[in-house]
Amino acid sequence: YLNASTSRFMAWDDQWLSVPSTPGSANLYDPVTGIFINEFSSSNQHLLSDSYGEYDDWIELYNDNDVPVDIGGLFITDTLANGTQYRIPTTASDSTTIPSKGYIVLWADKQSGQGILHLSFGLKRGGEQVGLLQYNGVDFIDSLTYSEILVNTSLSRYPDGENTWLSMNSTPGNSNIKNEYVRLYINEFRAGDPSVNSTAEYLDGNWIELFNNNEYAIDIGGLYVTDSLPHPDKYRIPDTDPGSTTIPPGGFLLLWTDHQEGQGLLHLDFTLVPEGTRIGLARKVLDRYVYIDTLVSTYQHASVSTGRVNDGVNSWTNFTDPTPGWSNRYSVNTGTTPSMAEGEFKVYPNPVSNGILQFSHTRSVQLYNRQGILVKVKMDANHLDLSSFPAGLYFLKSDQGEVIRIVII
Repeated sequence: YLNASTSRFMAWDDQWLSVPSTPGSANLYDPVTGIFINEFSSSNQHLLSDSYGEYDDWIELYNDNDVPVDIGGLFITDTLANGTQYRIPTTASDSTTIPSKGYIVLWADKQSGQGILHLSFGLKRGGEQVGLLQYNGVDFIDSLTYSEILVNTSLSRYPDGENTWLSMNSTPGNSNIKNEYVRLYINEFRAGDPSVNSTAEYLDGNWIELFNNNEYAIDIGGLYVTDSLPHPDKYRIPDTDPGSTTIPPGGFLLLWTDHQEGQGLLHLDFTLVPEGTRIGLARKVLDRYVYIDTLVSTYQHASVSTGRVNDGVNSWTNFTDPTPGWSNRYSVNTGTTPSMAEGEFKVYPNPVSNGILQFSHTRSVQLYNRQGILVKVKMDANHLDLSSFPAGLYFLKSDQGEVIRIVII
């Protein structure tokens, strides 16, 4: 091999082995241990790009030792019967040394000319083998055989270096983290007209609202949503943009059921029907699917949404005043919206069409969008100029605790 030496070991029955060079010193062969094939992707289209901007297959190695380990001189292969398929170069230890409890990503792209960490083979999406071998190209440090995996997903050991493999959110070069999908709920849905999902009338559209009843954020990328409970894998939420698929603590996220996947990550490839609605939210564990939450509804009238009486509870009701992306307790017909008796704070016109929202009384107010994000604050005001805001649903909260749903058209 290029830039490699061959060393003689009398204690090993006079064997000659390719090991790290030690010119002028005793030949040393310390078998490498504690290095694991920790995560890999065999169909990377959007997960991670290399320094050339290419989305190639990759293999992550994890060093479970308390000291750094240089993997230069080891062999890696996608055919266990051919252990010497590719030898990791020994010419750049700064690039091939894995820190203690650290990680390194190797590119399985058949482009070894692109750099030290680029291999001479690729991975097959339909399944094959991966092996990491000692300097002699015979003894395995770690190996695995995998079956078909989905596009833009990876298989990961969980926890790092352990024997359990899971399909989780991809974390190349970082610790494998499994989201604990507890207290994650299907919270409200509307089986309306999917063609209005992107307009000011989206309250009448076709959507599913999820609620995260935890004190930590949850990324739903990689989970599955279905309208057919016998088929939990009907639609996989992409895990390529955590900024779009992460639900904040106590927050909400809308999924658009409109058969318009091309419009974005949160647009699903099915629509809900008002008669016999079935909704399932699932995760994949090894080769099976486990439901996180499910819903079965017999019928939904055209003028309502259906949601939990209060966020996350088991009782359901119909809302004539839907609250997609907002707490169900602010729906007018739940009886929990602050009272608006005669003489108390009111706003008009609502819906707003000319941009100016008038107040019945002077208030300091905060305006939130449907994701619960604060978008405007005004102190001691008797009106609010909304002309710069896009059409949609908003919530106005006053310094007196009053909350009013605002629709801009």
